[in-house]
Amino acid sequence: MALSGKKTVLVVDDEEDLLALLRKNLKADGYTVLAASSGAEALRICKQHTGAIHLVIVDLVLPGKITGLELLQRLVSMRPEMKRLCISGYLDEGMFRQEVPDQDTAFLQKPFTPDELLRTMRTLLDAPRQA
Repeated sequence: MALSGKKTVLVVDDEEDLLALLRKNLKADGYTVLAASSGAEALRICKQHTGAIHLVIVDLVLPGKITGLELLQRLVSMRPEMKRLCISGYLDEGMFRQEVPDQDTAFLQKPFTPDELLRTMRTLLDAPRQA
């Protein structure tokens, strides 16, 4: 499976170092990266970006008024075709599935390797759209 891609990815994480690392690694693998460090910034980017956003990666624990799950719901309502990946260092897969039973939303627990992230992204991006 080729892990690189030419898709646009919106990454939302309040950890500036991790956000910078994800941006650098994903760009190196051919992805166009839109990066936001807060829910409000992510919503603004999603509204203003005129092209497609193929995948959103959202940290479930975000500071401020908008939680990661609330942000995800708002982003998907704006762009329902967008694939979804949630990341967290605080929840595990079982806790996540209690909150988000939607099987179309993937979960990756921090810390993860760049290869784990790329494989998860490719699986999501290559999956057929659900009806």
